[in-house]
Amino acid sequence: MRRRASKPGRSSLGEPGFGRFKFGKLKLGKFKLGKLKLGALKFGAFNFEKLKSGEVKSGKLKLGKLKLGKFNFGKLKPGKLKLGAFNFGKPKSERLSCGKPKSERLKPEKPKPEKLKSEQFKRRKFNFEERKPGKSKLGRFNLEALRAGTLRLRERSRRRSDPDDRSIVAESHQALRVHARSFRWAATFLPADRRDDAAVLYAFCREADDAVDEAADPASAERRLAVFERGLEATDEAGEAPPICRALRDLAARRGLPLDAARQLLEGMRGDLQAVRVADDRELLRYCYRAAGTVGRLMCGVLGVADPRAFAHAIDLGIAMQLTNICRDVAEDAGRGRVYLPEARLRGAGTSAEALLAAAADGEAVARVVRELLALAERYYASAEAGMRYIPARPRLAIVVAARIYRAIGRRLLRVRSGRALEGRTVVPPWEKSAWLLASVVRWSAGLVRAPGPSHRRALHLHLDGLVP
Repeated sequence: MRRRASKPGRSSLGEPGFGRFKFGKLKLGKFKLGKLKLGALKFGAFNFEKLKSGEVKSGKLKLGKLKLGKFNFGKLKPGKLKLGAFNFGKPKSERLSCGKPKSERLKPEKPKPEKLKSEQFKRRKFNFEERKPGKSKLGRFNLEALRAGTLRLRERSRRRSDPDDRSIVAESHQALRVHARSFRWAATFLPADRRDDAAVLYAFCREADDAVDEAADPASAERRLAVFERGLEATDEAGEAPPICRALRDLAARRGLPLDAARQLLEGMRGDLQAVRVADDRELLRYCYRAAGTVGRLMCGVLGVADPRAFAHAIDLGIAMQLTNICRDVAEDAGRGRVYLPEARLRGAGTSAEALLAAAADGEAVARVVRELLALAERYYASAEAGMRYIPARPRLAIVVAARIYRAIGRRLLRVRSGRALEGRTVVPPWEKSAWLLASVVRWSAGLVRAPGPSHRRALHLHLDGLVP
């Protein structure tokens, strides 16, 4: 019976092959010569027939080291193996890469780098010979900023090594922990050095406020305020002012705080020496600026805020917090002979300041005024939120937390008591502060990518003419 001729390119067994070269037992990575019929197969100039006859010793070729793509010719002599035009016997610099033009296949050895002279030394784009004062940069590293930061570190180290300064800072933190439970939560998010500065500023405000509230009579309080005012002057050679005044002067020199705002703060406290009556919203907002809007201006320096557009929003945050404070402490202030609720609003609700002082005011009428003032405070809180973008990212979180937690006092007064402030002091419990803290972190995170907010509304400062620079 006649056998059917096999097709070219296939072995008699039906497996791929070429001549006498059978691939049936060929395994990539495990090449078994014992299963390969060599015949007259030649690979380049390498004759495998000679391998069989013994002319080439198989011991010179370690097949275990044969790798596809990484051919190890450690035991082969140079010039004996050629793969097409690729001569592995030539020096490495003259070898050709298959598949590329000859001009691209040449790989000359790289020359050894020579040592550069000092006048030719460059680091990225920094030329030490051509640098200009104030503009020298190493890549993106500003050497002038480094020098400024070094000076700040030295100043901080000096202050920490001074026993008096350390004592003042420690006492300031103690005052913050005892008297400012809401601000204490926010202060934990400030960097260490700015947290110390914020504590010093708070301690100054607290001591000045206590000097008025705890004085035996208005004349004593007036003398005490005069001492604080002299303490803000560099000419206080007698040293009558408390140490906190000197600490605030040093802080103002380092951070650029406007001491005129501190003087306006003391002037606002002087207004509390007599019986307090507020005629209308204009007087109320001007008082709120002196009592707390000035603190917003001072805090801009503590936080490192440089954009002048931020100052108006900082003032608004202070005003909003003071309005919240007034609504919370209606009963407490009335016990001290002070009524900060505007007389025009009280009479519109059917009561008066005299009735409030005599504990004869209608609670619902007072609650109506409180709700109106808290609505006014919301307008200033909204403006403060729009200005958060001007605060550097790290301390911004602390201010967002402070604003949200203090704002929660007024919202809780509305939600729980419907504005009936005469029933007692409203306090935000720790669990609710934790919830507002979480909301503040979310708001802060969104503010990192949120587009800039609207510009400041001038109508909010309509009654502050002559006060705001």
